[in-house]
Amino acid sequence: MTTFVSFESCLRPKGAPEFVAFSLKKNERVKFFNRASLWRWASVEFDPLAVSLRLNEQVFTSTYGKFAIPVAYETNVSDCLVFFEKGINEDVRSEIISYGEKKWKLY
Repeated sequence: MTTFVSFESCLRPKGAPEFVAFSLKKNERVKFFNRASLWRWASVEFDPLAVSLRLNEQVFTSTYGKFAIPVAYETNVSDCLVFFEKGINEDVRSEIISYGEKKWKLY
C-alpha cells in the first residue's frame, strides 16, 4: 500500500476534551482535542511565516492504518504536518519520514 495524505475531517475521539479558540488566520472558530494541538496551533497562529493553516482536516494513511494530522501549515519553504506520538510506532514513523522525503525530493 502506498502512503498518502488526504483531506478527511478528523472527528473528536470519544471522551476527548474539546478546546475552542478563534483563528485570525482562518477567520473562524477552531476546535482542538488535546492541549498539545492547542499549544502547537498557538505557536503557528502567531508565526508570520506560516500560511495556509489547516486544523483537523487531513489524515495520513499508511499500511498500519489512518493517523490524524491535527495541525498542518505551509511556510515559504516547506509544508509542515504535525503528528503526535500517541499511537505512532517506529514503523509508522519511518513511513512518515519516507513520505516526506519522496514528496519534497528536489530534482
